[in-house]
Amino acid sequence: MNTNNKFDLWLVRISYIAQVGLFFLTTFTIFYTVIPIYQNANLQESIAKKELEYEKLKEKQRILYLNLRREYSRKYVIDAISQCSPTEILMRQPSEDDIRKPHNVIMNEFKKHLDKDLSGCFEKVFYENHYVKELNDNDQQDILHKIKSLTPSITKLHEKYEANFKDNNSLLNAGKESSTSLKKTEEFLISTGNYSDGNKKDFENSYVESGAYDLVVKYGFEINNLFSNTIKYN
Repeated sequence: MNTNNKFDLWLVRISYIAQVGLFFLTTFTIFYTVIPIYQNANLQESIAKKELEYEKLKEKQRILYLNLRREYSRKYVIDAISQCSPTEILMRQPSEDDIRKPHNVIMNEFKKHLDKDLSGCFEKVFYENHYVKELNDNDQQDILHKIKSLTPSITKLHEKYEANFKDNNSLLNAGKESSTSLKKTEEFLISTGNYSDGNKKDFENSYVESGAYDLVVKYGFEINNLFSNTIKYN
């Protein structure tokens, strides 16, 4: 075999070896470079989709909680008002014993409703209320702060109504305006000549009691509005 043939043979062999080497190099490149890049791209796409789904779930959870917070704060307000507000006097059905009570006893009972520690009562219901306990810590503390912040406003309202409560003439006139049936009875007794000094005192006491009752109820409604507007979440 001459020298040229041997050289050609080695060129062929080297060419085969180069092709095999190129195949392995290409395979290595694809396996360790292209495939990981492709897999990483797919992984990033999957992560992006999951993050988007997670954000949507978080938004749904946020909206659900806001609705829950609004409803539970409303229920707390209802519970607190029903247990603490002077308007609870509206729920009382007077018994025969209540009707027979002396004037001063009745007025003292009205005064007791007027002087109730509302801030303390609202706070007591707050700690016992199971709806409040379902809220997160931040919202619980926010409600408690709002309750405490109401004290000056409640005190100011109480002072105004307490002054009116002590004004007997104001209660008398208010009672006469609201107690139409009682006033008609009094007018009937006067017109028939059956109206005595004792009757007059009894009617005056009844008018004062009626005025005091209306005053306490009005105070209660103002407290209810103040408390509800301050505590409830929209």
